[in-house]
Amino acid sequence: MKRKFKITVEGADYEVEVEEIHQGAIPHTPPPIVSSPAKPPVARVEAPTQAAPAARPQAPRVAGKGVMAAPMQGMVFSIKVKAGDTVKVGDVLLVLEAMKMESDIPSPQDGFVKEIFVSTGQHVRRGDPLLAIEG
Repeated sequence: MKRKFKITVEGADYEVEVEEIHQGAIPHTPPPIVSSPAKPPVARVEAPTQAAPAARPQAPRVAGKGVMAAPMQGMVFSIKVKAGDTVKVGDVLLVLEAMKMESDIPSPQDGFVKEIFVSTGQHVRRGDPLLAIEG
């Protein structure tokens, strides 16, 4: 015995036909195919997974005799040395913050810090003098 039912799923009405099976009997006819309203496929756009390469600060330039220039625009986040300190190539002299990233600025030469031209919190442009190293 077949019975028809109307079913609503997520606001869409469906008409289904159900056949009652008695005591484990298997029906000889295939079950009816239930049609559903056509819904447009949902387009999914994924953002590219490849991250842009991290920007590396350029090697510090020496502007004039022993004067080191800012390799990038940013804010002086911290100063790791003071006038009179002895430094070696690669020692971190100060930290610049640019685009919410902190970049260590290493010493380009051996020597001692003669003078510091910037202070913490100061904004600098690329090429501005940061400090003088005498070697």
